[in-house]
Amino acid sequence: MLRTVLLLISVLATSLYPGVVHAVMPPQHYADRSQNSKIKAIAVIVDVQRLHIGKRYTEKKVSFRTDFALTTDTGELFTGTCKSVDTPFQEANVMVGGNIYFYPAEGQRVFVTVSDDGGEITSLTPMTQELEHAVRETPEKLRYGIGNAGVK
Repeated sequence: MLRTVLLLISVLATSLYPGVVHAVMPPQHYADRSQNSKIKAIAVIVDVQRLHIGKRYTEKKVSFRTDFALTTDTGELFTGTCKSVDTPFQEANVMVGGNIYFYPAEGQRVFVTVSDDGGEITSLTPMTQELEHAVRETPEKLRYGIGNAGVK
């Protein structure tokens, strides 16, 4: 339930009120991290492993197969790590703040940015036709938000 509420708040805040998002860092910080990521790609999630289940979040390692790469640092296969809130205990103990939570699923086709291979996922956006067209044809129209990407 909390995961849904946090996701809804994040989506609404970034799409309706991009200048009024309250976070530990300004929204531009998160956009810059995605923009400066070494890996930017349309990819399919091929595996999700739980690395650690903690009191406040679960850390995961996500493996991707590249469909289309925007950066030369993107291999055919690459990995990234992320955090998610997966249990009722974590929902009860989550600290609202600077963490961005992602919920990757095997088989999901996404546009993803990763700091570097094996590093932190900085954005993870389900693929749409509009987004795919922008990534492939007009990448200068991509805009990065808090943990996601869209089209200007």
